[in-house]
Amino acid sequence: MADTLLRAFESGELSHPMRGEANSVELFRAMALLSGVKLFKETPTTEKLCNVIGHHDHYLFVLVDGLGMNLKDRFPSGGFLESTLQHEIRSVFPSTTSVALTSLATGLWPAEHGLTGWWTHFPEHRRVIAPLIFTERGTRTAADQLGLTVEDLIPTRPILGSFFRDPRSFLPAHISEGRYAAWSRDGTPIDPFRSHGQLKRMIRRDAAALRGPSYRYLYLLTVDKLCHKYGTASDQVTADINRVDRLLTRIRDMLPHTVRMIVTADHGLVDVPPERHFSWRDEDPVCAHLLGGQSGEGTTPVFHVKPGHDESFLEEFGRTEAAAHYTLHTPDELAKLDLYGPEPLSDAARTHLGQYIGIAVEPTRLEYLPPGSDPVNHVGVHGGLRPAEINIPLCVA
Repeated sequence: MADTLLRAFESGELSHPMRGEANSVELFRAMALLSGVKLFKETPTTEKLCNVIGHHDHYLFVLVDGLGMNLKDRFPSGGFLESTLQHEIRSVFPSTTSVALTSLATGLWPAEHGLTGWWTHFPEHRRVIAPLIFTERGTRTAADQLGLTVEDLIPTRPILGSFFRDPRSFLPAHISEGRYAAWSRDGTPIDPFRSHGQLKRMIRRDAAALRGPSYRYLYLLTVDKLCHKYGTASDQVTADINRVDRLLTRIRDMLPHTVRMIVTADHGLVDVPPERHFSWRDEDPVCAHLLGGQSGEGTTPVFHVKPGHDESFLEEFGRTEAAAHYTLHTPDELAKLDLYGPEPLSDAARTHLGQYIGIAVEPTRLEYLPPGSDPVNHVGVHGGLRPAEINIPLCVA
């Protein structure tokens, strides 16, 4: 099965996360190194990224959720994104927000921190949970009401509090008070914003008060949200890219020259036609052989098979409509290809990746629907290895 992936990487149908100029984890580590954190060994790639960014008194690191390089032709001519684009780099795999933001928070590869997607199956807790919203699938119960903490789900510590800089984050208001946000920001200040106008006022006041070395983080999520709802080619996405570009231009103009802006994304998205959207429910025969249904991402579904049911699962999977679009791989097969990074799988990653992971060359989505749930039916999706999902920009200004 690995031969299928190797041919797809060779042809360019798929994009290997480790074979570009750099990976986003290496960018995150470069920012940590520039901020005095000595937890990570410097490599030729992180050294190159440090040189591209440069040593500055102040950094503003901006992550635009969903801004893949497939949207480059929508960057406004002469605007911030087009004029400051330095390199095309690669996202983490799975190419999804929870995995990327956890790598940003910890500086670790997905092979190390062990999150697998929007829904991660935690067999050690017998739960399938979305870490970003800290909610159990199916019951919609907050994970803290189940007696769990973020630390119970992610067996490593964030690093922002270790920066030898004054840290502060600007987050959309509706996510700013969540358990994951507090954990990922490592107890450092968070300023919530409800509009671009409010955000600009916050940044202007903050810049005027800067004294010693600082690190600021800004997260923008509307490009991803609109790609999910309308598709990557939609007018709504084009309009929002223009809006984000104007915001970044205005922020750069109001900041002193001692501030270096770094702009990137967590992943891109790809549109999936309706005929390649598949859903499973408990009454489907294949689900009789699974624990917790499908987890991970719909583009790269993770399957935890009941003990002794491997052969039956593979037989039933082969009878599903989705089987024509996915090849199944073991975690070890994918780890040997360095898809989760250059490190060996941690105990957490090995546990959370189950027995099989589905990989699709064509854009495809599989969704498990617990009782009482309806299909999400996203137009734009991410999590897989398509170039549109993996290739992301690095802008420096």
